[in-house]
Amino acid sequence: MNIIIRVFGPSPGCAKCKAAEKVAEETAQKFSNVTVEKFDVFSEEADKYNIMMTPTIMVNDVVVEVGKPPAPEKLQKVITEIINEEKREG
Repeated sequence: MNIIIRVFGPSPGCAKCKAAEKVAEETAQKFSNVTVEKFDVFSEEADKYNIMMTPTIMVNDVVVEVGKPPAPEKLQKVITEIINEEKREG
């Protein structure tokens, strides 16, 4: 299963949003099945998830962090837990 990190922020991005994007990109590079998708806060995708504050970082459909960049360790832990859960179910 492909894991998707979604980063929601304004365009152009603020400093916190740019930092969140950087953490997401660097974290995704550590996993073979993780991609990053960036969305404007006024996009249909943001409406779908009721995004109200930026940056908002989601992994698959779960909100991981709101209002600040996630700690790299936190994001890696969430992804690792998803991978481990898939292995148990698989």
